[in-house]
Amino acid sequence: MIVTTEKEITGEVAKALRERAGLTQKAFWNALGITQSGGSRYEQVQSIPRPVRILIYTMYVAGIRVDASSKAGTDGLLKLAQLQASKTSETSKEIGAKVLDAMEHVKKAASILTAL
Repeated sequence: MIVTTEKEITGEVAKALRERAGLTQKAFWNALGITQSGGSRYEQVQSIPRPVRILIYTMYVAGIRVDASSKAGTDGLLKLAQLQASKTSETSKEIGAKVLDAMEHVKKAASILTAL
């Protein structure tokens, strides 16, 4: 299976990426700041929210390690995204802007879950 953009990531593709990496649902999804049960639901549907698709692509296709499971990790990812967005290359700006957008959504979701 070859995935060339985050748009190609569906529940079925996410599951295949997880299995190819030899990870449990908990290990795969928790690294993205998503619970095992939430990840299981994503694997069963074809539509995954864009920010989650970007994180999956970044970590499991592009091989860029992310840690969205902690505040320090999300802060570091936001900093990385801001640096990427400031690059002169149009491709780098586009990638950085997508990662920044995804991390903003993850940060909001984490603050909502923390408040519960």
